[in-house]
Amino acid sequence: MRHQNRLSLALLKRAHFQLLMVEVKLFFKFTLTDLWSQKLFVASLRRYGIRSFRYSRQRHTTVMAVVPKTFVDETLWPEFEERNKTLRTYLDGVTTQMIKDGIYADNSEPEIRQDIPESL
Repeated sequence: MRHQNRLSLALLKRAHFQLLMVEVKLFFKFTLTDLWSQKLFVASLRRYGIRSFRYSRQRHTTVMAVVPKTFVDETLWPEFEERNKTLRTYLDGVTTQMIKDGIYADNSEPEIRQDIPESL
């Protein structure tokens, strides 16, 4: 039963994707915050058979793609945001644990001071 539900969902997504790909395609410039997100986003594009690129002077975190706007708004970007949130949570946990185990156990935030010295 579970397998059939997943198969049905996959077929529905594919049909939705094929309908969206008939729509006019636009050039999109996606500016991502870091290389982890960039790699995840490129993988998301490839999953749907969309080729990504960047121009020679663009940052490594910039991804260009020719995609229908509806597909970006309804499928690609929401799926990416969900996966990116999971990735960030995972990386934060691994980083916190690594620092705690290997560098220093206190991982609290630095203190906040109200007055800024004039020498800064």
